[in-house]
Amino acid sequence: MTALQPADVQSLCAHLERQLASARVISALLDEQHEAIVSRDVQAVVQSVFSMQAEIARRTGLDQERDALLARAAEALGTEPERLTLSIVCAASPDRDAAEHAAALSAELAGILEASATAHQANRELIEQELAFVNVMLQAIGAAEEDISYNPNPRPEGQAGAGFLDVRG
Repeated sequence: MTALQPADVQSLCAHLERQLASARVISALLDEQHEAIVSRDVQAVVQSVFSMQAEIARRTGLDQERDALLARAAEALGTEPERLTLSIVCAASPDRDAAEHAAALSAELAGILEASATAHQANRELIEQELAFVNVMLQAIGAAEEDISYNPNPRPEGQAGAGFLDVRG
């Protein structure tokens, strides 16, 4: 077991900064997606989904980086990474300023992630409402008693009458 080094906490702060930047991107994408859903801009909704997938893929690398940082800190503190919390790391940090900065970054990150989860849920509900409306409309079209598709001979056989463009009548 070695002691936690100031560089370990500084690396944690740099990682939290990258996590925050990614969370801000996701938050902005969720806002764009919301606007696209409300304005019924299908192309913009699809584009926002692709952009979100790209950012989530980038976050996979950040998750691996976090795991490596946790493993190093856990080794330095003589514990398992699963038992390690930010408050434990901050309490063991020899750099008080860096520990306070890490705690502030973590709190900000938690706030952005919570707001993003709320925005994601709202977008999901809007999409579900739109899909339900489309489903009702498709069912209404399918349940129509008369055939509303194109018919080159619109009158039943043997029934005469003037049509809108019929000059005879």
